[in-house]
Amino acid sequence: MRVVTASEMREIDRKAIEEFGVPSLDLMERAGGGAAQVIAAIGLDPEKPVVILCGKGNNGGDGFVAARHLRQFGADVVCWMMGERDEMTSDALRNLVAAEESGVRIRSFRVDENEAELAEDLAKCQYAVDAMLGTGAKGALRDPIRRLTHLMNDSEARTFALDVPTGLDADTGEVDPDCVQAMMTITFGFPKRGLYALPGRDYCGDITVIDLAYPEESVEVSTGVLLWQEMAGIVPDRNPRGYKGSFGHVAIVAGSRGMAGAACLAAESALRSGAGLAKLYVPESIAAICAMKLTEVMVFGVPDDGGGTFGPAALDSVLAGLREADAVVLGPGLSGAPGVREFVHALVPLVDCPIVVDADALNVLADAPADVLERLARTPAILTPHPGELARLTGAAISEITDDTVASAQRAANRFGCEIVLKGAPSVVASPRGTVDLCSLGNDGMATAGSGDVLAGLLGGLFAQGLEASRSARLGTMVHSRAGDICRNEIGARGMLAGDLMRCLPYAWRELEAPHEHLSYRFRLEAEDEDDESPTEDRGA
Repeated sequence: MRVVTASEMREIDRKAIEEFGVPSLDLMERAGGGAAQVIAAIGLDPEKPVVILCGKGNNGGDGFVAARHLRQFGADVVCWMMGERDEMTSDALRNLVAAEESGVRIRSFRVDENEAELAEDLAKCQYAVDAMLGTGAKGALRDPIRRLTHLMNDSEARTFALDVPTGLDADTGEVDPDCVQAMMTITFGFPKRGLYALPGRDYCGDITVIDLAYPEESVEVSTGVLLWQEMAGIVPDRNPRGYKGSFGHVAIVAGSRGMAGAACLAAESALRSGAGLAKLYVPESIAAICAMKLTEVMVFGVPDDGGGTFGPAALDSVLAGLREADAVVLGPGLSGAPGVREFVHALVPLVDCPIVVDADALNVLADAPADVLERLARTPAILTPHPGELARLTGAAISEITDDTVASAQRAANRFGCEIVLKGAPSVVASPRGTVDLCSLGNDGMATAGSGDVLAGLLGGLFAQGLEASRSARLGTMVHSRAGDICRNEIGARGMLAGDLMRCLPYAWRELEAPHEHLSYRFRLEAEDEDDESPTEDRGA
């Protein structure tokens, strides 16, 4: 599903109106009428009013259209408007008059005069509808809007937001402390980027999109949003007669003294992708530690540089191990030791299967010789930086990357000729061919050491099962985030560990492969008694 910035939405509106002759009133009618249908479908009680707070611009106009339609559906509707009629846009004013003529009650909100009356309406209403500010609003809320959002949030009313909740930045997802907390956001034309970025996503409730039937020629949008229900269609098939060799062999080149955990998380996560075999190559000084932690992964120690890290002496041993691999994961926990740079620069051009490059391996690509980067661009590859790693990789400032993660990820994908998974809230997946997608899942509990190692192993496992780079990047990112959400729902975000997230990967896969089953989760921390037979808590998928 495509998503837009506020400026892209304005340009689509402009083209539809000026170049294709679509009347602006028609667009407003489709928006407000569609919103009213969504609200009415949930159920209307003629004994309880619907309260709509309408601004002076087009978002308020959408609210007045919705009010008229809800009135026609039999609802008692009262619209509280900001300011006076002569302050409204012409389209909003025309729809205010039409709503009034249909029997909608119109009230003008005045600070310190009738706040108590509005609060009383909100306290007894069936639904409250936020139609105060549209997608163009930026920065902190000001009175009287702040007073109104306060009243809405304090009322405990079941709240719908039209297009975006008031107080939410439509581009970035940043929110004012008094942003409207919606039960549902009914957005128009195309969903806005900020609806899927944290913290804004937590203020939107369910997101419903009203199709405004724009002429296709007026729409030029390359950014999309990944939805969970769409992922089932790209899950790799499993042969019921298969064996471990049928499901792919992943080689993980990772770890250093003090960072064995990163290597272990990546290796076990590769298996939890559905891959049949994982072989972990680590400096020999930590091989015994990794072998003790990993029961199902084959662990191989290779010569280290004397300091417990990879160096040039490890190259031949690693290459010998990669000959039978279907995919390679390179980078988790390699460290920044001097020999690592030389090792990575020498290894990457010699890898002839799909590769995931993560963490410390990314940090040494910034000054890699041209032939290394050229070979990487010719190999199916996924790079998985967080903003700091992407800054080092590209030479950009971190603030430049975080200010526009979509553009930053796309530039990197074009520059390196690889899939880019820019980790964040939300994560962004960009392809060299020009498509960019936002991940619609995930939570702040995933901001913990090792979460990226889990993702790297998961992506490598999908590569090994034969999934091409673009689909591996998108499916892996979504499964990783869904596992994080399952984990958060079971144990909470605070204190969630990367290992907890990894152990929830099978539950995420089961949701995709059995979407109509009633699933129950039995999640336990590693320290808990494996023989515990306490009852499970049932939750729908």
